[in-house]
Amino acid sequence: MKALSVKLGVILIGLIIFSYMEVSRGECAWVLWKQEGSRVEGKWYPPQWEIDSAFPTYDLCIQYRIKELNRRKERYIYNKTPISTYDDGSGFIILNRENNITEFSYQSKCLPDTIDPRK
Repeated sequence: MKALSVKLGVILIGLIIFSYMEVSRGECAWVLWKQEGSRVEGKWYPPQWEIDSAFPTYDLCIQYRIKELNRRKERYIYNKTPISTYDDGSGFIILNRENNITEFSYQSKCLPDTIDPRK
């Protein structure tokens, strides 16, 4: 009887350890957040964080973020609009040449699905 109790105890401990490892290793989803601000007819509409896309891995999220950022920048570069890129590479702003006022801003970042930048 004692041997059976020991075996059950070992099995139970093994299951607890295995369950803990699976939960702590659990992979989360990654969310691409973006914010855009723009000036329309002189009125500034400030940027608000919103979800763009979700990805199963951080690498996929970053690849898409860079691709989307470059696509947006190319549109302005093609029109010969001067842009200023954020130091961390997360986005850019477009300034009005005449009065140096921001006309458009764009920023994006990949965060775990448990983090909400609006809070």
